Amino acid sequence: MNLSTIENSFTLTQASLASGLPRSLVHKVVEGGFLSPHAKGVARGVPRLVTFDQVVYLRLEAEGVRWLSPSLRYEIARAFESSPDVDVLSVPRAPALLIQVKEARRVVEREVKKLRKLERLIVSDPEILNGRALFRGTQIPVDSVANLIEQRMSVEGILALHPELRAEHVECAPQYMTAFPRRGRPPL
Repeated sequence: MNLSTIENSFTLTQASLASGLPRSLVHKVVEGGFLSPHAKGVARGVPRLVTFDQVVYLRLEAEGVRWLSPSLRYEIARAFESSPDVDVLSVPRAPALLIQVKEARRVVEREVKKLRKLERLIVSDPEILNGRALFRGTQIPVDSVANLIEQRMSVEGILALHPELRAEHVECAPQYMTAFPRRGRPPL
């Protein structure tokens, strides 16, 4: 099962990780109308999804746009929405303000690659352990390893306990659990 919902679409939790903006602030940006996510479906409880460009805007918020007045933030969001490929964004109402988009885009690209790597290392199948996320090629649940890390067990200790894992598996477990929380369970 591919864990990404739609290619280049991200849940708000994934967008938070990729942008560096805390989840609570991502939700405030969406609820404030600065971004308009789309839903995977029309049913209630369906995750809201944002595009790659919207994640870049969230990165701009993380880098300081959030400290500007709401009216200026709306203007920046609309200007970025109409020209997402620009390297530098100028704001007509504040000509001295230049928003550096290129570096924010690079950061988001790097973080998205990390998310995609998580998707390659980890699988979920409803027929195996009720769909719990497992490290590919093993029967080891990701949340079990994340719990061991949370209990301060060393990477070496976890590898001794689960020799079929590699260090990269162990190191990605907490990030995976944050990016792809189980339903009904708050992220670590």
